[in-house]
Amino acid sequence: MTISSSVDFDEIAAQTEGFSGADLQALVYNANLEAVHSLLDVQHEEKPLTRDTTSNDELIPYVVFGGGAKSKAPRTRAEEADYQRRVST
Repeated sequence: MTISSSVDFDEIAAQTEGFSGADLQALVYNANLEAVHSLLDVQHEEKPLTRDTTSNDELIPYVVFGGGAKSKAPRTRAEEADYQRRVST
């Protein structure tokens, strides 16, 4: 990895004194996100994003894992059979 000669590691060390490894990781991660967002903002200003409505969009099925509503406990076989019987009638 090439690092610019303008990077002053002594200054970085002084400004991050007392930071844990996790703190430094979060600092670098957030700096990376900020750089990406800035780049995306510049690109968006140059050419606004538009949706092509002339194509035949197909719906894409998807499944959401976690993060949604809390699911109930799994059903027993008897409960599932009872549920299936009620649904099918």
